[in-house]
Amino acid sequence: MAVPVMPRSNIDQSLPVCLVGQQRSHEPAWRDLWPDRLTPQALYRGAFLRVDGERPEAAHHARVLVVATLADWGLLRAGLQADAQVCVSELVGNVVRHALRPVHGSADDRLVSVGLRCWPTELFLEVGDHDPRMPCLPAPGAAVPAMADGGRGLVMVKALADGLFCKRADHGGKVVYCRFALARFGLRSGAAGGAACGSA
Repeated sequence: MAVPVMPRSNIDQSLPVCLVGQQRSHEPAWRDLWPDRLTPQALYRGAFLRVDGERPEAAHHARVLVVATLADWGLLRAGLQADAQVCVSELVGNVVRHALRPVHGSADDRLVSVGLRCWPTELFLEVGDHDPRMPCLPAPGAAVPAMADGGRGLVMVKALADGLFCKRADHGGKVVYCRFALARFGLRSGAAGGAACGSA
């Protein structure tokens, strides 16, 4: 079912309700602005899942959500599927490695939210957690092998996606988003609600 999108955001406006609550813009150096073309009249499809980050199958469940959702939406193209699966695996892995720690002292602290949203021309993949620390993307030109304590995963995600950005959640955590332009994968704009159809 398509859900209307709230007015587009800028640095000081709220974003649409997401699986981890109302979002606020955050401005890490590497963020990609919420696209202006996603107007208040735009409709999107959404699919969301919460997984226990302490379970070894967390990334697997996230990949299953990606494949099942892309198939359901008619977006199961080899390139998009592969890129989205790598990105969700890396982002869930980052949460498991860096963000699973008691923040509020509740069981929710270990939950990882995974979601997909599709507009007629773009797919957004999102991974959220309860840790307030924002991820750090290495500076452009940084030698990837020299990064002793990680950083390679976000470099890979940024290379595969058409956009990468992060937003603060009201509960104090964050959501990291990847944006994929459907045309790059031979998919053309479809019906309202994010359905894409056929080849470009």
